[in-house]
Amino acid sequence: MKLVDLYVPFFIFISVRSIAIFTEQKCTIHGSTNDITCICRKQNIADIQTQCPENTTTLDIRDNVYPILRNYSFSKWTQLQTLILVNCKIHEIEQKAFVFLSELIRLDMGKNSFRDNSLPDGVFDPLVSLRYLGMYDNIGEMTNYPDVQISDLINLKQLVINGLDGKVFGTGFGKLQQLEYLSLQPCRYQKLTNETFVNLRNSPISYLQLKCNLISVDTDAFKSLQSLTTLDISENKFLKISSLLPSFHVFHGRNMSSLLLQRNYQTNEVDTITKTNLITLGSICVSTIDLHRNQILVLQIADQSKMPYIHCLQNLNLAENAMSPRIYFTPLLLLLSSAMKNLKKLDISKQRLYYTTDININKLLTTNYIRKNLPYQIPIPENLEYLNVSNQNYKSTKFNFDIFFTHGNKLKHFDFANNKYTSCAGTLRGLSNLIMLNFSGSSCSDIAVDFFNFIPTLQKLVFQRADLGYVIAAERYSKLLDNMLNLSYVDFTGNGIKLINSKLFTKQKRSLETLILKNNKLPYVPINAKDFPKLSILDLRTNNIEYFPENIMNEIDEALKLSENFMIHLFDNPIKCNCATLTFIAWLNERKIYFDNDGNYTCQYTDGSLTTTSWIYRNLRAYQIKCMAKTWLLISALLTFSLLVLMMIVAWSYKYRTALKFWYYNIRRKYRLLQDTHITRRKYDAFVAYHQSDYKIVKTKIVPFLEGEKSLNLCIHQRDFLSGLYIADNILDAMKNSKKILILITKNYLDSKWGKFELDMARMQLFQEDRNLLITVMIENIPPSHMLKPLLDIWERITCIESDDSFCNDIIPTEGLHAWKQLYESIISL
Repeated sequence: MKLVDLYVPFFIFISVRSIAIFTEQKCTIHGSTNDITCICRKQNIADIQTQCPENTTTLDIRDNVYPILRNYSFSKWTQLQTLILVNCKIHEIEQKAFVFLSELIRLDMGKNSFRDNSLPDGVFDPLVSLRYLGMYDNIGEMTNYPDVQISDLINLKQLVINGLDGKVFGTGFGKLQQLEYLSLQPCRYQKLTNETFVNLRNSPISYLQLKCNLISVDTDAFKSLQSLTTLDISENKFLKISSLLPSFHVFHGRNMSSLLLQRNYQTNEVDTITKTNLITLGSICVSTIDLHRNQILVLQIADQSKMPYIHCLQNLNLAENAMSPRIYFTPLLLLLSSAMKNLKKLDISKQRLYYTTDININKLLTTNYIRKNLPYQIPIPENLEYLNVSNQNYKSTKFNFDIFFTHGNKLKHFDFANNKYTSCAGTLRGLSNLIMLNFSGSSCSDIAVDFFNFIPTLQKLVFQRADLGYVIAAERYSKLLDNMLNLSYVDFTGNGIKLINSKLFTKQKRSLETLILKNNKLPYVPINAKDFPKLSILDLRTNNIEYFPENIMNEIDEALKLSENFMIHLFDNPIKCNCATLTFIAWLNERKIYFDNDGNYTCQYTDGSLTTTSWIYRNLRAYQIKCMAKTWLLISALLTFSLLVLMMIVAWSYKYRTALKFWYYNIRRKYRLLQDTHITRRKYDAFVAYHQSDYKIVKTKIVPFLEGEKSLNLCIHQRDFLSGLYIADNILDAMKNSKKILILITKNYLDSKWGKFELDMARMQLFQEDRNLLITVMIENIPPSHMLKPLLDIWERITCIESDDSFCNDIIPTEGLHAWKQLYESIISL
């Protein structure tokens, strides 16, 4: 044999052993000295003797592989009170497996593989204190009940065991004279006979659960169960309630707690509760009857005199059946109000109308009954506290009538949701002590303004998916809730609300504790939180809120001083994470307010990418620096742009300073002219502009010729300027009131301040009026190179008069002289 052939098996053995050692886990032990629990689940432990201490009181070794319980398996734990052996693949128990477990109270052996020979006689004999035995969901082939073995458990009170079809509980069960609770899980019975429970006549069974495959029950099947108070016969999908109820005649006159008969007869057919059936129920003094989801179509109303104990009923559940609306609004309600006077809870919701053409409920309400009884009166039991008539799905029905509940003073909870009314113009009356109202699922955009006026005590209002978007915002409905001063809980989920009238909750400022506005279209927080000192929950999930502005954050901070348990729900809002919302994100993480999802929400960054508010907060300093850089960049850009604009304005102003000066004086003159409207325009034929040193020429030459000989009217500043006015204003007035402007050009004139001013103003007047109004006379010969720019501009644009000797010597000017003739003609020309 080769050496390698020896190494391979050895290596495999070592590897497997190492894995086994590595994966071995210890049991979990916790508790006090007198109450120690040892849990050893799913560990494939073959021997637990060394795992749990001797004073263990609870041993849980479920989900292990323990096919045979050997003798003395648990003898170490003499103080054991609870032993859990669920799903341990047990198929055999040796006779002395439970020796020394005299203090064991609870033994749970569900989900194992017991067979007829798995339990030897006397196996339970040591368990003198056992109160609970679980042998449910057994997958072994057990064909008979362990009659002999069970008989030793004389103190047993609760038994959960497989129900074996067609089998009778043997005489051994008759020794269980303290048995109070019996549950068959799973229950294979298809039929309960008169003999099934006959040997349990001496057992004080008060609770019996039969979730079976029952099809029929014999008339006297329960006759032996004299102590029964709660009977649970549910989820038997082929069992008609009408076929079951005859067997209840044995309970006639008996006081019972509950008849739980829900979820039976799950077929496509329907069932009818006959008068006889109803009389049978009315002969039992039972406080709770649950008949929901049984395909009941008709409930035939019986004579209440034949139902002597119907007044015992306090809770009745008829939900999820197939009853006609006739049952609701006529005989059933009359029966309930007159016979079931102690009824406190009634559920007739979710009726699936079996016959679609059975009755038009809208027609029934609006024609047959209401026309005779306005407002429409619904009789209800005088002690009724809970009423559920939701989810009826009355298509195309309008709730546009007033309903008055007679004897409704004690009703506190009214569920009227999802009835899909197309109008809510009616009102609910007679419910003077109602605390909770659910009116969700109808179209209430036309809700009556006084809808809530008749339920002043309401504390909880649920109005989900009711098309209240317009109502909540409209001024017309601003007082809709005013009559409910105790309203503490409001749920307006899914109403398409974009805006809430600021006056809507005015009367609830001292009572509102919970406000739910999720699944709407609100872009903001609709209330001032500090005005509601009791508010503890504000639910704004799935709206259009991007962030809280500073004023909202301040209001919430103020509210926090009033209520330390204030919580806001913001999940599933389009939160923004950008420079404008950094303050909000910091506040979100630093305040003591409770936020859902620990204040960590998905948010959209400026580039469209998704992140979370917690991530932004953890990197807040970096984002603040980044945003600050952007801010300074923007400020710099604005300053640069402003500086460029300012420079352009300065440059443009400098370039066109003369024009600006002209416009300034012109505007100032026009403003003054508004005060002096008596001044006549074109008062002068010409304004003569000259230097003071040239006044002699004006006085001795120009004035005598033009005024004396030619009868023209000249404006001479030494003669005609008004005293008290600015010189500049006088010059502008003279130019504006003269047909022509005559300028005598000399070196002194060009060197003078006012000469330059008059040239500038004359040039601007020339450009403004766009006519030949400027006349220049060159008294002295001045070369163009020595001319001022304004004069040079005039020189190059218009023809100037060159004076001759007659302007300066003693020659008397006449029209025969060319220069004077040219001067005169220039003045009188257009």
